[in-house]
Amino acid sequence: MRRIKSTVLLFVAVLMSFSIQAGPGIQVTAISTSPQNAPKVAAALGEWMNGAGKNSGSRLILQQAVADGGNPTTHSIVSMHSSMAAAEAFSNKVQGDEGMMAEWTAFLGKMVPISQIVATSRSAHVTAWGDIDDDDTVWLVHSFSVNDVASMYRALDAYMKSDTGKKFPGEAHLFATIAGGANAPSHFLALGYKSQAEMESWNEMTLGSADLRALLSTLQAVTEYHGANLAITRAAWGKSTKSVLKR
Repeated sequence: MRRIKSTVLLFVAVLMSFSIQAGPGIQVTAISTSPQNAPKVAAALGEWMNGAGKNSGSRLILQQAVADGGNPTTHSIVSMHSSMAAAEAFSNKVQGDEGMMAEWTAFLGKMVPISQIVATSRSAHVTAWGDIDDDDTVWLVHSFSVNDVASMYRALDAYMKSDTGKKFPGEAHLFATIAGGANAPSHFLALGYKSQAEMESWNEMTLGSADLRALLSTLQAVTEYHGANLAITRAAWGKSTKSVLKR
C-alpha cells in the first residue's frame, strides 16, 4: 500500500510540474514497465490526452529508452509546457473540476499497476537550434555539469552557425536543470533526428571537422561530461513542440 501511495503522488508530478520555473520547460518522469505493458502505458496516456488532457496546452511525449547503460528506465514521459503559469492554471483547473479529476484518477489507476517510477526531473528550455520538427523522433541526449554556462552557450551557438553546423539535419535543444535530485547534471543537450540512419550519417560527416574540434575543446574546458542516452519517441499528443516552446 505504501508503494502504491508513493507512486500515485509521484505521477501527480507529471500534471503539477512547474512550480518554480518561468518560460518553457519540461518535466521528465522516467518509468520502468514490461514490453507487454508498454502498449498499455501508451493507451492510458492517449486516453488522458484525448480527454481532459487535451485542454492542457502542453505537449506530452512517450519515449522508449534504447541505450542508457545500467539505467532501469524503459520509457520516459516528457511533459512540455509553455510556462509555469500555464501549467499551474491547468493543474488548478483539474483539481477543481470533478469530471476532470475523475479522468485523472482513472489514468492513475491504469498506470500504477503496470509501471514503476524510476526518477523525475524538471528543466528549463534555454534555447534551440535547427528546424524544430515533430517528425524528429530519435533523440541523443548529452548531459553536462557546466562551470561556465556563457562559454558553453557561445561555443554551441558558434558551432551551429559554422559551415559545418549549418548542415545539421535535425534540431538541438539546450536545457538547464531546475530540479533533478542530488548530483544531477546542470544542463543537457538534446539532439533530435528523423532516424538513426540520419544521426549516423551526420556523425560520420562531422567526425574530425575543425568546427567540431573547436566546440569539443571548449566543452572539455568548461564542463564535466556525464555521457549520453539514446531514446525514440513512440507516441506524442497535444500541441506542436514549436508552439509550446515559443516565447
